Amino acid sequence: MVIVLVLRQLKLILMEDEMKYIVDRIEDELVILEKYSTKEIIKIDKKILSNDIHEGAIIRYDGDKYYLDNNDEIKRRQEILERFMRLRNEEEE
Repeated sequence: MVIVLVLRQLKLILMEDEMKYIVDRIEDELVILEKYSTKEIIKIDKKILSNDIHEGAIIRYDGDKYYLDNNDEIKRRQEILERFMRLRNEEEE
């Protein structure tokens, strides 16, 4: 029973990552997204996203619309900063 629950949770996490994108860059009226799970690049019209879109933002797609995931972006930026600080400390040793 526990294994089934763990597998269900893992499946939900994987499905969630399938719909998660990172804004790579913005070019005129196009937003270049990198799919979080596969690193696949897609281009979408800037008009279908919110006005506060920016490079590095986390975008989710729910099958109907794209939306910003500010909490996940903050978490991701913190993880990157921690990795950077760890590498920096290793170099100093």
